[in-house]
Amino acid sequence: MKYDSLFDPDGSTLCWFFLCLNSLVGAFMVQAGQVTVGNLVTFISYLDMLVWPLMAIGFLFNITQRGRFLINELRVSCLKESPVKDPESPLDGIENGRLDYAIDRFAFEDEETLRDIHFSLEKGQTLGLGWANWFRKTAFD
Repeated sequence: MKYDSLFDPDGSTLCWFFLCLNSLVGAFMVQAGQVTVGNLVTFISYLDMLVWPLMAIGFLFNITQRGRFLINELRVSCLKESPVKDPESPLDGIENGRLDYAIDRFAFEDEETLRDIHFSLEKGQTLGLGWANWFRKTAFD
């Protein structure tokens, strides 16, 4: 996103600059009798028609690169071993039904990550948690 905010205004500014330069030089050429007004308008129209295909190719490469980056991030995150381990002695006989959560404080590797989280889930409800990397999510059934 930082690159978009850097290059998008530059690209628009360059397009407008060259359009103005082309119009200015063309006006001098019309005044000097080297080209007609019709030829100048035709030339500017052809240049205008060339802009969209070039922008579309740029958009295509941009989207392709973003998709490739996200796929690689997804692969890396899926290959990592989860820091959450199964308990040595799990609870016996979990009943299906309402789940009430009351998390006053939770820390991971001495860093407090959750505080004062209280909610309830009825049978069949799903809760999704997401963070900066949108494709990593957790669901409680």
